[in-house]
Amino acid sequence: MSTKKPTAKKTTSNKAPIKKTAAKKTTKKASIKQVPLKSFRPAADTEKFFSFRINQETVYWLIIGVIAIGFAAWIYKIQGEIHAIYDRIEQMQIESAPIEDLPEEGIAEEAV
Repeated sequence: MSTKKPTAKKTTSNKAPIKKTAAKKTTKKASIKQVPLKSFRPAADTEKFFSFRINQETVYWLIIGVIAIGFAAWIYKIQGEIHAIYDRIEQMQIESAPIEDLPEEGIAEEAV
């Protein structure tokens, strides 16, 4: 007779492992104190509106203003020089124009 060894069957389970739920901590909310409602009021003025005080920002704006005015004056001067150059060119063209190019009607009317 042959002797068979009994084989142990493995049992497989398709169930997911059981998870333990973490204990929930209860937090106490801080009690909110009720603040009495007040009407809105304008804040007290700390400085007068038209007061003048020189500070660092004032100096920056003065420097920027002076630079802007100087730049505008420089551009105005250059424009004047450019117009003067165009006037000289136009004058030279008028002086060098031959007399034949002038309209004859205008000369005849001046002679009469």
